[in-house]
Amino acid sequence: MRVYSCFIFLALAGCFGPKTPPAVSAPPFPDEEYFPYSRAGNSIISGQVFSKTVDGQVKLGAGSEVFLEPKTSYSSFINRNNNVTNISSKRDKYRRSTRAGADGTYKFRNLPAGHYYISSSVTWQIPVYTQNYFTGGYDAKMSTQGGRGIQSVTVRNGEVLDDVHVMPFDSSR
Repeated sequence: MRVYSCFIFLALAGCFGPKTPPAVSAPPFPDEEYFPYSRAGNSIISGQVFSKTVDGQVKLGAGSEVFLEPKTSYSSFINRNNNVTNISSKRDKYRRSTRAGADGTYKFRNLPAGHYYISSSVTWQIPVYTQNYFTGGYDAKMSTQGGRGIQSVTVRNGEVLDDVHVMPFDSSR
């Protein structure tokens, strides 16, 4: 009887776990939308990656990878959907990345004028205590907080945007 009870519990536990969204295939790559981003320009986008906790503490994106990508119908589709498959390798030619400094700052240079997505993640861990009814004490584990943020920005030819903040959603809210 004990074996069957355990099996039923495990089977039901699987029913309530996190579900992966269904896979969605990426649309055809729109070369014509990406063409204006194929050469260097003279614009600059810079800013800071950070997040705020529920109690107002600022968490800097020190060392976070920051991504810049042209805002097109293709990149918008990928950013709107989870679990996208068959993403074209052509996209890699137009994506840029950099590491944020110790203060969360980043900079992208030599950009052609256009519309862009800037994205990054800021995460940190906090201890979470739960009561252990068997021992009468408390068990501690670490919980990851923070998340990924994305910002849409438009830069004109020769423009310097130096205050573009990327603020990831704080999942602890």
